[in-house]
Amino acid sequence: MTSEKAATAQSNKFKKRFVSPKACKSEPEVSILPCVLHYNIVKVRQIVYHKHKLYIAMDCAMDTLEDVFETVRVGTRVRFTDERIRGYMMDIMEGVHAIHSKLYMHCDINPENILRFDNKRLKIGDFGSAQVIANEERLHSYEGARSYRAPELTLGSLSYTEAVDIFACGCILAEFFLLEPIFQAKTSKEIFMAQCKILGTPSEEDWPEGYILADSDDFDIPYYPRNEPVADRLMALIPEISPQCADLLSKMLEFNPK
Repeated sequence: MTSEKAATAQSNKFKKRFVSPKACKSEPEVSILPCVLHYNIVKVRQIVYHKHKLYIAMDCAMDTLEDVFETVRVGTRVRFTDERIRGYMMDIMEGVHAIHSKLYMHCDINPENILRFDNKRLKIGDFGSAQVIANEERLHSYEGARSYRAPELTLGSLSYTEAVDIFACGCILAEFFLLEPIFQAKTSKEIFMAQCKILGTPSEEDWPEGYILADSDDFDIPYYPRNEPVADRLMALIPEISPQCADLLSKMLEFNPK
């Protein structure tokens, strides 16, 4: 029996009450997650409505990517090899591609929502914030983990696209080397300022939508000159990263999502 078939199930209990089984269908983990069948997406085993409560049984993971990061931080596990980083990122990106190919976006890609199973493979879980790509205007503001938010999200955009998932994946790629979030701050605006400081401030010509967002919120975009390519800035920040990986990371961490 394969580990996939032998995996035990865990129940994810929603705290809120539902008036009927039909009302549960608005939850992304009911309407979206079961539609994305892929090796790198956590599998729904059963959905149960009982006494106005919703339960979702899923495959049981060993731990999360955040747990793995923590074991390396405290020294109980060796740092990631290039091969391991490549394998883990392939798992994550394959999962994200599967979500986007079904015309959905996850909207909360971060290490705590990346699950690790007994075969060392990673799978994306927690679809509670997932949305349909086709909706041009979001019904609510982005609520994903702050350190993994794309620039347009830190400025309060409600017109974001699946590009926010790619930016978050870039943040995770950097974290494999840094062992801490590449952008850290207490507020969304401070995260944006950290992004400008590390990546260099984009010009208004390069990202007009960003400047419009900032103006609408009476926010002055901080100026950090880009005197060298973003990939070079990343190599200075992460000495262990290869030129090829730094180039890829610079493309994932673009300010302009278009």
